[in-house]
Amino acid sequence: MENLNDDRFPVLIERRLKMQRSTNDDLIEIVVEIGTPYWTKPDIEAACPVAIRGCLGRVNDIRGIDPLNAMKQAISFVEIYLDRSTNSEKFFWPDGEEYSDG
Repeated sequence: MENLNDDRFPVLIERRLKMQRSTNDDLIEIVVEIGTPYWTKPDIEAACPVAIRGCLGRVNDIRGIDPLNAMKQAISFVEIYLDRSTNSEKFFWPDGEEYSDG
């Protein structure tokens, strides 16, 4: 029987980072996962599964006009989310350097 609470999907690409929820907290590992895009409506709309494990968890699949666009939108979503670090939540590369995708 399928586990309806299982939010896992086959991962196509991933990135491992660290996150600090507030200045006094320890760094915790997070894993960005992006899955394979798929058609939701052939030749009309596609979607791409995304999760940020240890932080947001699984989010609604990111949609686009085709699988390539859905993948592009998924990557943009992740980049925008990670770049929006605030004083209460910061992201770091595994070596401890502050996160920057640029």
